[in-house]
Amino acid sequence: MKKTIAIIISLITTILILSSSTVSAIEKMSYEQRDAIFDDWFNNYSLKTYTTDDWEYGTTINEIYSAIEIDDEGDPELLAYEMVYEITGYRNKNATNVVIPSSIDGKKIYSVIRPTFETSKNIKKVTYSNGIKEVDVETFENHKKLQEVILPTSIRYIGSEAFHNCKNLKKVTLPNNVFIYSGAFKNCVKLKNLNFKGTAKYDKDPEILTVTSDISKEAFANCVKLEKIKLEIEGIERKAFYNCKSLSKVTFKNAKKSPYIAKNAFKNTKKGIKFVVKNKKVAKQLKKQLKNKKSGVKNAKILIGKKVVYQNING
Repeated sequence: MKKTIAIIISLITTILILSSSTVSAIEKMSYEQRDAIFDDWFNNYSLKTYTTDDWEYGTTINEIYSAIEIDDEGDPELLAYEMVYEITGYRNKNATNVVIPSSIDGKKIYSVIRPTFETSKNIKKVTYSNGIKEVDVETFENHKKLQEVILPTSIRYIGSEAFHNCKNLKKVTLPNNVFIYSGAFKNCVKLKNLNFKGTAKYDKDPEILTVTSDISKEAFANCVKLEKIKLEIEGIERKAFYNCKSLSKVTFKNAKKSPYIAKNAFKNTKKGIKFVVKNKKVAKQLKKQLKNKKSGVKNAKILIGKKVVYQNING
């Protein structure tokens, strides 16, 4: 599902514009060029639906914003339009293991929009193929049989409540540097295994805005069985791991700085939770974050490897 200008503006408080040393590879289109692309799509593609044995798909217009330039109102500069393909429906209602393709009939798939799996409630495992850019809002909300999700390095963001209330979801594989919006995994009460993998970087993708936080508010709230996580991220918003009562160990893979940690990010996690970091510099920064931001931790410890460097931290 593509982001409109209104949505971009509503999210502007989370956006950090890249430094001017970054060079965008996207050339700005003129108004006439953009209008021509939009008109071509509207007149020739907008109402067309394509089908295969399993999938229904169509087209939409994707808006590409600058990671450097801003417009007169202080918002990211709209650079270009592009027509992209998105999956709109899944025809196999009884499937239990689904691999979402990154191309159909030779056409690259950009995203999978929300209604696609509304009638496919038997899915236990879903794998997004590498090349798909985003997980739409509420895509798998209330899929009670879903147990495992695998997302590739190409995924840029996971929409709000994308997996909300997936009460049997136990295992999730995520790429590094993905932005997780509010409530994406909220109430996934059986989620125990959370792995961040991949090497995709925001600052190497001119179509993506660098953001101040990677895990938004309540993203994993009430995941009461989540025990251990490994993260390489910029920040954690408020109540991101609220009421994760079993969470006992958090490993930050960042070597240069501690992630930003907002208020109550770890409230109601396990007393004595351990935070493992790379070095003393990050440990010192993290201690300040946990205390000053009222993170919600109680008697937390910070370790470098297996060595405790700070303990009895309350925030």
